[in-house]
Amino acid sequence: MEKKSSHPAWALAFKRKGTELRRINGRYYLYEVTSKWNTEKKRSVKITGKLLGSITEADGFVESEKAQLRKQQIRIERVQVKEYGVTAAIIHLFADIIHALQKFFPASWQRLIVLAYGRLVYQSPLKNMSFHYSGSYLSEEYPFVDMSAKSIGYFLRELGRIVTGLSASAVRSRFRKIASSLTERIYSATPNRWNCQSSVRVNSAHTMT
Repeated sequence: MEKKSSHPAWALAFKRKGTELRRINGRYYLYEVTSKWNTEKKRSVKITGKLLGSITEADGFVESEKAQLRKQQIRIERVQVKEYGVTAAIIHLFADIIHALQKFFPASWQRLIVLAYGRLVYQSPLKNMSFHYSGSYLSEEYPFVDMSAKSIGYFLRELGRIVTGLSASAVRSRFRKIASSLTERIYSATPNRWNCQSSVRVNSAHTMT
């Protein structure tokens, strides 16, 4: 015959598997509970864990402050910090280059961008590309790009065969526009040029006055 609980129904309503209901000084509390095998007693023994919260007939289950803090800590631990500035610059400053890569290499343009990022920012060898990719916001913009050293090696061999199979004029046609645009973007993004342009504007304005 099943033993009848001494706890009221409104308190038992919040009891779940893996929890224990306790009455302490007239109040009801819910705790985590687990079991562990005791080799000496040759049976499982109950282990009471952290306090989850209190239960009242009026308010129901009220989560404890410590339980709330533990949940916040879990959320904080899941936060990832990724490089964003260079990624944003690549996406915005080199938009036409990305468009050209999408046109000429529809199946592999994202990998080409990630490879260029790793070499430009970190001068990274192939074996470290995956690490730098995962720490960059490019991994959010272009998820699921396989940047393992083995995959990149195979990709570069295939890319070499594709380029080798093109005529010299086709290669020049495909890359001339990309190279020209890339050079212009890098030059226009150089701080010295910004300073030079600012100086010219100031001097011109001074001359006009």
